[in-house]
Amino acid sequence: MKKLLTTKNFRLYPTKEQKRLLDRELNFYRHYFNSLKAAITRRREESLIPLVEQDIVEICKATKEKILKLDFDFNKYYYRSHIKFATDNMMLAFKYPRKKGLKKYHLEKTTIKIDDPSCYVMLNHLYFKNNIKIKLRPKVETLNGVSFYTITKNRNKYYLTAVIFIDAIRVKKTGKGCGIDVGFRNGLVLYNTDGEVSEYKFQNAKVDRLFKQAEFYKKTIENIEAKNKDYIVSKNYQKVTNKLARTYERITNIRNHEFNLVSENLALKYDLIVVEDLEIEDIYKGNVKRYEISKASYGRFFDYLKNKCQKYNKYFIKVPRFYPSSQICSECGVIHKEMKDYRDAKMMICECGYKEDRDINAAKNILRYGLGELRRRNQNNKDKYKKGKNVEAK
Repeated sequence: MKKLLTTKNFRLYPTKEQKRLLDRELNFYRHYFNSLKAAITRRREESLIPLVEQDIVEICKATKEKILKLDFDFNKYYYRSHIKFATDNMMLAFKYPRKKGLKKYHLEKTTIKIDDPSCYVMLNHLYFKNNIKIKLRPKVETLNGVSFYTITKNRNKYYLTAVIFIDAIRVKKTGKGCGIDVGFRNGLVLYNTDGEVSEYKFQNAKVDRLFKQAEFYKKTIENIEAKNKDYIVSKNYQKVTNKLARTYERITNIRNHEFNLVSENLALKYDLIVVEDLEIEDIYKGNVKRYEISKASYGRFFDYLKNKCQKYNKYFIKVPRFYPSSQICSECGVIHKEMKDYRDAKMMICECGYKEDRDINAAKNILRYGLGELRRRNQNNKDKYKKGKNVEAK
């Protein structure tokens, strides 16, 4: 049976003493990561030649030696695991150019990784370093197959995430597939193999109200910053920033719940789901509805959809980023370059007589590409199987 990685999230309820101990762990990680980032930034400013991976490794080693010379109250074994986690994060950030401008970690929001066997969940508690017993919710008797845990502090709240290996769930095959296009007017446009078209918009009156509330808090913060130079010390400023953080947290929770339900329904309904591999920021550049598109969080929804397809052993295919799904006529295959600009062309009108809405036409092309990609994968698997058989026969 295929093994998959999934996560289970819990809320921790530590006592005052346990909070102090957890804050020490988080503070050490934050201190090391920020020192590492400052050393790399300093080296980049001093060096005329761009840094390579070997330079980052040397900086990490030098910073580690400095940190380990300090005296800690806890066993250094646990701190070494935090050092490894921070080093891995920094190396990963160096490989991806988009993450070059890393932000500093603050104690208000920091995450540490724990992969030690002395940390486990049992009888509704987290046993941390054998001698610390922290209460958690929702209730759970025990967790099996845990790879590692992460503890996150966000605005004086503590969360535990358990990364677990599970078996893929086998469900009855439906023999259907669907292509999903991100439309500007219609939200998500779905076209399935039965020729049915459906639309889905992530619209929630409560979420819209919370977004308006967040905008009000943002304007209040701007007014405080403009009038008061020492706004960071101001109690009113801290109160409003906490309210803004809580508002965004509520929006995230509501959206995640909605994404979870919709993605599970789609994964159970279709055996093949094909989506666009889009950079959402590039979609709404210069678009009037950019705020509405950014509020929808399509990128996060596609991540949920991918995880659900893996869970139920379904096919999930992403169309290449530069595939012109909106420009190809789904009837005859002719490419219309004038369809590139969404504001000018909202209908696909082809010389072959085909006339269709732009988003529906794109969803058809996305599904067709996914079906072709699935056939190619199956053919490659058959060829590999035949080659393996021939080798064994020889």
